[in-house]
Amino acid sequence: MIKKLLAVTLLLWTLPHESSAAIKNEYLGEITVHVEGATRTKERYIEFLVEKCLKKENYKSWEAVDAGALGQCVSNSRLFKKVDVQVKRPAINVTIEERWTLIPIPNFYASEGKQSAGVFIVETNFLGYGKTMGIGGAVSTEGNTLSLFYRDPAVDFSNYTLRAMADWSSKELDLYRAQRSFTGTGGKRRDCSSLRGIRSRQPWNCPCC
Repeated sequence: MIKKLLAVTLLLWTLPHESSAAIKNEYLGEITVHVEGATRTKERYIEFLVEKCLKKENYKSWEAVDAGALGQCVSNSRLFKKVDVQVKRPAINVTIEERWTLIPIPNFYASEGKQSAGVFIVETNFLGYGKTMGIGGAVSTEGNTLSLFYRDPAVDFSNYTLRAMADWSSKELDLYRAQRSFTGTGGKRRDCSSLRGIRSRQPWNCPCC
């Protein structure tokens, strides 16, 4: 129960908090960002990208703002096919054309009697906030696997990055169960006939392998 509460708390903490206020810049003051063309990407995230790019380029006056460079900086997020920026003080208009960000990656191989088939699916604009979420699995003659991946490049629109990974293997689970079966044997020999196929990877001192 505690683990579930911690997981939910972490998820809520990493979700961005929406704000309708204009972005602020040390030299340019308050800026209103108008976004067009966004269907999957949240407008607040595009505002964040514009704010971040303005700080990166360190523009100290409205006359110095380069619309082309600003658009290229936003494009570097790799979420958009095209970005057009128009600077109209005190506003910045951003028109975007989004990329398809849900990518399936199939995986198949067969070699020396070993076979495996699986797929990994990656979403690089998870929830419309530029987060990356991946999930995949494979079925093979050596055991089944499941993998999860999560990356947040800007936790709550900050400079902090969060990465998390989790892997599960049915073979490792079998090894763990086999190890548990030897607990409390009192040094007596146990039947290991069911472990013959995995003894090459056994991480414990097997009394009969």
